Amino acid sequence: MALVAAAVGCQRPTGNGVDGGGQGGIACGNDVIDGAEVCDDGNTRDGDRCSADCTSDETCGNGVVDAAEGELCDDGNTVGGDACSADCKSDETCGNGVTDVDRGETCDDGNKIGGDGCSANCQSNEKCGNGVVDAGEACDSGNQATATCDPDCTAPVCGDGVLNTAAGEQCDDHNTNDNDSCTHLCKPSRCGDGIRNPNTEECDDGDNDNFDGCQNNCKLGPGNDFATNAIDISAGGTFAVDLTHAHDDVRSSCNDPNGRDVFYKLHLGTDEVIYFDTFGSTFDTTLALYAGTCTARQNEVVCNDDACSTGSSLVAWWLGPGDYCLVLDQNSAATGQAGPATLTVRHAGRGGDWIPFGSGQVVTGDTRNDGDTWQATCVNTAAAGDHAYWFVTCPGQTVRVDADTCVEPQLDTALFVRSGLDQIDDQTCNDDQSDPGCNSLSSRISVVLSGPPDVHWLVVEGTHGAAGPYTLTYTIVDQ
Repeated sequence: MALVAAAVGCQRPTGNGVDGGGQGGIACGNDVIDGAEVCDDGNTRDGDRCSADCTSDETCGNGVVDAAEGELCDDGNTVGGDACSADCKSDETCGNGVTDVDRGETCDDGNKIGGDGCSANCQSNEKCGNGVVDAGEACDSGNQATATCDPDCTAPVCGDGVLNTAAGEQCDDHNTNDNDSCTHLCKPSRCGDGIRNPNTEECDDGDNDNFDGCQNNCKLGPGNDFATNAIDISAGGTFAVDLTHAHDDVRSSCNDPNGRDVFYKLHLGTDEVIYFDTFGSTFDTTLALYAGTCTARQNEVVCNDDACSTGSSLVAWWLGPGDYCLVLDQNSAATGQAGPATLTVRHAGRGGDWIPFGSGQVVTGDTRNDGDTWQATCVNTAAAGDHAYWFVTCPGQTVRVDADTCVEPQLDTALFVRSGLDQIDDQTCNDDQSDPGCNSLSSRISVVLSGPPDVHWLVVEGTHGAAGPYTLTYTIVDQ
């Protein structure tokens, strides 16, 4: 009987939850899955794929939070984003130290404080370029330049040193100065953009109109660049001007096209010879004189180019009372760059007839048709009318003048020579010459003239109240 009992005590569990040994109890760890047990691995330890209470196989998704397996939750599935991560190790709340990608987290540093490399909502690593506008950022376009965001997560501002072509910038030199190659609008500085660069431009009116005071090369022309601003030279004198940036407005009869020009106005109250020259100018000039005002020019009176075998110009003309316009012009743009010019204007003080150079020249006249304008210095008695002849000398030119009134009809005359603006002193004077071939009523002179370019006068004057016809013989030649 004892042998039978021992044999029965050694029987294995039946697996139906009933202890075959007749002991009648359910015990976790007996290696038999009994009742509500889901496992029984013969022990009561966790972490070995069967929990200590035999109610969990310690797999995520079984609905049992197995702490021994590192689970923080178990919602009966292995799907993340539902407040329990797919590995059951996160409750998927920001600040738990686990980056729950399924919940949209990109970081989780164990707190909900921003500015520490992980935003308060755990959705940004707080780096520029992550596409999230973090504290301190004006924008975040993923390090791409857009119309509203610079790659450094700042708003596009001209002058910030960040070139943003998407925002319309073509340059950005970290300033808003207009005195360099990039304007305050972040556009390259150029003539015609309407923004004056003080280092390279005298003006910039934003157009290509060459006749509005600012040229299309952004240079200001001289003050008398236009007819409306002609300089008054009525009093005479010397006038300096720079034609480098002047316009081309006038085509005269003696200059080629495209030369730059400037305007001068002249008003005469009486008739007289007026002298103009451009000696000392730095380029090939022309001078053209017009009747009328500069804004209403009429016929061209005279035009000169290349006087005295130079590139300068000289004009002397007997003008009547009224208004005149003088145009100083660059002969041609093809001859070189225009530049500084000098205009000299002299009043000769009276009218008279021009005479050419030559030897043995003869002119006749009648002092009964002339007023008594000048008084010869060699005549002490009452004078009658005088008639003047004029000629012009070049810079550095020396000439000899011989003249007499010895040929019939012989009028009681005096002959004298004056130069330039000197209307009092004579270069030479003779009255009542008496030598073979010339009676005592006639006059004879000889003089050498030199010096700067000028107007010179050879004057026949009746003396002792005499007036009438005369014959003047003269020679004017280079000495």
